[in-house]
Amino acid sequence: MTQLEDAKNGRTTDAMKRVAADEGISHEEVRERVAKGIVVIPKNNNRDFDVKGIGKGLKTKVNANLGTSLSHFDLDEELAKLEVAIDSGADAVMDLSTGGDLRTSIPCSSGRMTRTPISRSFARGSTSFSTSLSAILYGIWIC
Repeated sequence: MTQLEDAKNGRTTDAMKRVAADEGISHEEVRERVAKGIVVIPKNNNRDFDVKGIGKGLKTKVNANLGTSLSHFDLDEELAKLEVAIDSGADAVMDLSTGGDLRTSIPCSSGRMTRTPISRSFARGSTSFSTSLSAILYGIWIC
């Protein structure tokens, strides 16, 4: 069941309750906004991390980017970027690497680190349009 399906069926999830507490509003308000499609709660059930609500009437969220390229791969630099992002209170960190797979080198940061499917596809060496398109359509969380 997705957050949207639960909300449309009048069910308040634990994630909705956590977002409500973080935002200082009632969980009913969060559920109603999710049901209307004006708030989303990205939540991968296979990962344990602090959920955040995104959308109308909620606090602004901060996303930090890091990543390598084919011509520049410096793990220490990426770890420093990750540390600054976390210390600065970033809500999420996006790995945009196209020149290597950082997920085996960088520890998960409370589940806040994600990877764009297109970057993941290119980092694996796939340059075919169909493989990249499949990755985009399915989406993959790495930590």
